[in-house]
Amino acid sequence: MDNLFCIETEKIRLEWSRNQDRDTVIFADSIPHGLLVIKPIREGLTFEEGTWRSGSSGAVKDVASEVIGPRLFEQTDYNLYIKSKTDEEITLETQNPALRRDLKTLEKGRLIFGTINFGSQVGRSEFSVSSGGKPEFRFEIEVFPTKLDPGDYERILDEIQEIMTGLVLEYLKSTFGIGKDMIVPQATHLEWLVLLRKLVDDLDRALTQIAAHPKWGLIRTSQETRVERIRRSDSHIRRSIQKGSGRGKLVYLGEIAVRERLVERRIRPTLDTPEHRWLASQLIRIRRRLAWLYMEESKREPGEKRDQSLNEIRKMERRFSRLSQIEPIKEAIGAPPLGFASVQLLYAPGYREAYHACIILSLGLHIENGPFTLSLKDLGLLYEYWCFLALLRLLAEETGQPIPVREMIALEQCGLRILLQKGREQTVQFRLSDGRKLEIIYNPRFQGENFLVPQQPDIVLNLLDSKNQPIRFILDAKYRIDMSPKYLQQYGSVGPPDDALNVLYRYRGAIIDVDTETEANFSANHTVAQAIALFPYKETSSGAFRACRLWSAIERLGVGAIPILPGNTHYLAEWLHEILRPPA
Repeated sequence: MDNLFCIETEKIRLEWSRNQDRDTVIFADSIPHGLLVIKPIREGLTFEEGTWRSGSSGAVKDVASEVIGPRLFEQTDYNLYIKSKTDEEITLETQNPALRRDLKTLEKGRLIFGTINFGSQVGRSEFSVSSGGKPEFRFEIEVFPTKLDPGDYERILDEIQEIMTGLVLEYLKSTFGIGKDMIVPQATHLEWLVLLRKLVDDLDRALTQIAAHPKWGLIRTSQETRVERIRRSDSHIRRSIQKGSGRGKLVYLGEIAVRERLVERRIRPTLDTPEHRWLASQLIRIRRRLAWLYMEESKREPGEKRDQSLNEIRKMERRFSRLSQIEPIKEAIGAPPLGFASVQLLYAPGYREAYHACIILSLGLHIENGPFTLSLKDLGLLYEYWCFLALLRLLAEETGQPIPVREMIALEQCGLRILLQKGREQTVQFRLSDGRKLEIIYNPRFQGENFLVPQQPDIVLNLLDSKNQPIRFILDAKYRIDMSPKYLQQYGSVGPPDDALNVLYRYRGAIIDVDTETEANFSANHTVAQAIALFPYKETSSGAFRACRLWSAIERLGVGAIPILPGNTHYLAEWLHEILRPPA
């Protein structure tokens, strides 16, 4: 038994351990240390001397200040033991209830023990422990991948966000016309900052134009005025005279006695308009967002990338601080009316451009679904997302066409929604130079009378000729890999396990097209030309994978495997170039 950490208070003792006969972790040496953050919840709680963690110097007095902890990995069984030191029942809560499925409770709720396995989920996870129905403390741990180098894992996340942000920018460009030339942004997790970087110059010019030629509003103000200086008599003045209100001595205007000073309501120009209030509120939102981004980025590990991001955020903040001081924005006080709408914002020069920029930023702030919704990253699903997006980027390069963004993004009331989602079929089309069409379908489902068992591969490429007759190529993203000596001897390389390769044979035989569907004349066409597994692997020497059976079997047998990771997509690019070559 390998003890990893222990948390002990006067009410509870928690132990977390691991069996020593655990699976080999491939990239353990690449991870400097793990994470364990312990936070007290109950007022007056103190951690006792039994509190301890591996990966640190040992027991520490100030538990809350220590963050270094043991390294935890996916696909690994961990033993959890929680014992109440009182007669009160204890409970364990977590963001993912499935983690508690193998835990047992004994002694009338005073003992919880069992196994926790994160499966292929990585990232941070938080647990909360309660005693007698009242929260005692919570702790946060981090789970690392076993089959991916941490650098590759970060690059997969970066590339997903990079591609998605590029698609969002292209969509906004075509929808709002924010510019003719659009460069896909560099890898960064600050998607909103990428949008702001693109739009800040347009917003600056628009607000500068507004400051030079503002649209004034009119407002009624009340002020005391000597009777002889009142310009016109209105209903308000007449009521004041009738009631004898006002200030000063009585003076007579003919037979009418009035006070020396009356309250007059005058109309005067003002910059405190609903339009300027709306723009001012948008600048406040932007500055608050920048402050939040700065705080989040400051928490990352020190490095050149973090310093560069922090420096850019500071420059943006200074720029928007200056824009907030221009006269029309500075004069706007308060929030715009509820449900405010304005023709001036839609059509007036300067106002129109500022409105568009602010709306784009608001939409970009609500990118939803797809990989952005994963709190704990399921590596199998994450790798599947990345394979599909990497495939789209390679096809765009091969065909010389942009990715059709309108087939990937939907505009909804709450903002932009990424349509890429597990279990939902999504089709993207390209047109080849020779007139053929290429369909890339994510999560297609083949079912109905022609299928005894429904089939759902990850990705299908349909090559359609002029008669829309398809030739299909199936790609299945397999995060699992087999590195056993027996596997290496059989195939000449690491690769997806045998059961994953068997699935490819099943797809080739089961997915058919039917010409006629009558009992007298039934013709089934097997249209799957090749079925390939994509798996995460980098060859140790350039070109070595070509010598293995997994690569050669693709052309010879129609079934095989291709390694693909960030910076290692050349085998897939070569295969795409071959299948898209015009027929002789």
